[in-house]
Amino acid sequence: MFDRQASAVQAGHAPLVLPTALGRWRRISRSLAHPLVRRAGTRVIGLLLVLVAWAAARAMIGLVAARHPATPVECLLAGVAFVGASYGSALLVLGDHMFDPVEVAPRWCRHAA
Repeated sequence: MFDRQASAVQAGHAPLVLPTALGRWRRISRSLAHPLVRRAGTRVIGLLLVLVAWAAARAMIGLVAARHPATPVECLLAGVAFVGASYGSALLVLGDHMFDPVEVAPRWCRHAA
């Protein structure tokens, strides 16, 4: 391995000293940078979050049989359902455009005092 690095340095190339797994991850992340993959990926993640919210809501409905004080598990399931439905629907509808910069009117900007 060191001979390969020495020959790379002599040839003017930087040696690759990353672990194999990290090197693979960088190649994968470069392929994920394609706009089509990024757009589809955000919508798929949104769909998965909506499905998680649906599953949490179904589990919570199954736990609530009669009137009683809410248990911590029911509160946790309600929170998971709310967050999953909120972020999931936003990602599903907006996709990659959720992270687009937005212009803000001057009257809403903070001014230095």
